[in-house]
Amino acid sequence: MFLKIKLLKYYKMFEKFIFSDGQVEKYYKSASRDFKIANQAEETEVNFRFCYDALLKLAIAVCAKNNLRIKSRQGHHIKLIDKLAEIFRNDDIKIIGQEMRSKRNWDLYGGGVLISKKEAAEYLKWTADILDKEMIICTSTEAVIGMLIYRAVGEPAACVRTFDMSFLLKLCYNNCIRKET
Repeated sequence: MFLKIKLLKYYKMFEKFIFSDGQVEKYYKSASRDFKIANQAEETEVNFRFCYDALLKLAIAVCAKNNLRIKSRQGHHIKLIDKLAEIFRNDDIKIIGQEMRSKRNWDLYGGGVLISKKEAAEYLKWTADILDKEMIICTSTEAVIGMLIYRAVGEPAACVRTFDMSFLLKLCYNNCIRKET
């Protein structure tokens, strides 16, 4: 009986919901923005925290793309990471994502955790790989181009009035080639 109640709680963590393309794109942009902050920050704790937030926001975006909305309940970060790993069919997301969640919780509730520069750099690289893979696979061409411009220039694509098309093509090409190697 206890197991049945636990399973019911898991299934009630998500609900079916149809998001507009605009809503999904906003989730992706939010994840990209947090990752950009993580990438540019000087402090390792800021790198780590925003990197973790970017991972969670990516999970929300991927769930939205798959018509799932997470409910705000105890343990919803765990379920978001698990669902992202399930959708990507990548157990590393579950393992490393839960490790990040645990460190974040220990830092928040347990009196602090020091993140080394090496750890922060590894989490940044790992999260960048996950973000890049998802943005290339699951977003529209316009959204990918917009996010690439945002990551390269630091401004939303709508704010960039002129840019060198050859630069944009090289940026797209380099991002796609990196996935294949």
